[in-house]
Amino acid sequence: TTIVGAATDDLSIIAPRDELVDIVIKELQQHMEVIDIGVMNWLLGIHITRDLEARTISMGQQAYINDIIARMGLKDANPVKMPFDSGADLSYETAEKTSTPLSKHEHAIYRQGVGMLNYLVVCTRPDLTFYVSTLSQFLERPYKVHLLALKRVFRYVKGTADKRLVLGGTDFDESIVGFCDSDWASQPHRHSISGYTFFVGHGAISWSSKKQPIVTLSSTEAEYVALTHAAKELLWLRAMVAELLPSAAENGASTLYCDNQGAIVLSKDAAFHARTKHIAVRWHFIRQ
Repeated sequence: TTIVGAATDDLSIIAPRDELVDIVIKELQQHMEVIDIGVMNWLLGIHITRDLEARTISMGQQAYINDIIARMGLKDANPVKMPFDSGADLSYETAEKTSTPLSKHEHAIYRQGVGMLNYLVVCTRPDLTFYVSTLSQFLERPYKVHLLALKRVFRYVKGTADKRLVLGGTDFDESIVGFCDSDWASQPHRHSISGYTFFVGHGAISWSSKKQPIVTLSSTEAEYVALTHAAKELLWLRAMVAELLPSAAENGASTLYCDNQGAIVLSKDAAFHARTKHIAVRWHFIRQ
């Protein structure tokens, strides 16, 4: 199997043998101007390193991180070990009492900063997902407290700029394994936060942290909703694998882990139906 990933005019060719890559390049050169720049080291601002002995590919964005820190004016800022202060309350109710709205210029900086961090989240930094998701909820009307929280995340990123996402390994397993979880009403808005991560082997390939659209009445309901979000992503990943690597798609069912016994029981049958009837039909998708 030979896979060609296209991002505008950047093509990355993945094949089990070098001669297959050469064949694809020669075919493309018959139709357009193509420059072969050799083994992939950079792609869309991501530094890619291969370790053939360990059979791993690692991806990092240190150059991009240094650039966005400079653009935020934080080159001399001290790094911190955690992205948010413990117990940080960014809700509008608190901000309106203790902080002031941002100026037009500061508002633009805030939006730009969240956008730059979001590119990190999408590519190589699942550890930032919850924090960037939280800051994104205040894009339309941020306060000083939100800008300070944003700058703290940048300071955390500065101290962890050398962290890399590693895929593969000598004991590589092609099956997809997922983990999902949820808090319950820990945020001031009382919407629980769904989170999931999917792995192929030891490497994370998909992740999410998202505020749930409904207010759940128990931790079981919150984790049930999280299971539904994760199940939909898992179906999409399996469909993509089936298209790219049909042999890997024949490995049977994928495992999705959840640590709430009530949600597990509820996902298998209609147990506790009287207590969960109010959950919208869409969340029962996980049963299918």
